[in-house]
Amino acid sequence: MARVLLDALARGDSRAAGAAFTLLAHSCEVVDLIWHDAQQDGFDRIVPVLVTLLTGHKAAPSGYADDAAAAILNSVLEAPSLRDWSRIVAVVGNSTVEAAGRMARRSTWDKVSRNLRAIGQTPQRADALEQRWRPVLKRLFSRLPD
Repeated sequence: MARVLLDALARGDSRAAGAAFTLLAHSCEVVDLIWHDAQQDGFDRIVPVLVTLLTGHKAAPSGYADDAAAAILNSVLEAPSLRDWSRIVAVVGNSTVEAAGRMARRSTWDKVSRNLRAIGQTPQRADALEQRWRPVLKRLFSRLPD
C-alpha cells in the first residue's frame, strides 16, 4: 500500500494517491484521516520530498533534474505552508548516512535550522501535524523514532 501511494504521488495522480492513502491510513488503524486532510496539511507534498531526501532522486513531478535532491528540498523548506514539517524532515534526514549527507549542505541546513527556530516559538501546528500523521509516516518511513 505504501508503494502504491508513493508511486501515485510520483506520477502526480491525486485520485490514485487518495485511494491508496485511505487504505494505508485504515491499515494503520487511523480511520479519521481523509485525503482532503492530507492535502490541506501538505502531506501529499512532503512525502515525495522525504523520499527524495532518502533516495537522492526526485519522487514527484517537477522541473528539477532527477538528481537535484538538494534543490527540491530547499524549495520545499522555503514554502511557508510546509515549514511545520521541518521537524520530520530533520528526523528523516538524519535516519541514514546518505540522507544526512544531503541535509549537510549549508543552504539546506540553514533553512531547516531557521524553520526549527520558528516552530519552537509556536509549536502547536507542528505538534499537531506530527501527532496526526505519525502512524502513516511510521508505516512509510520505518526508521522514524516512536
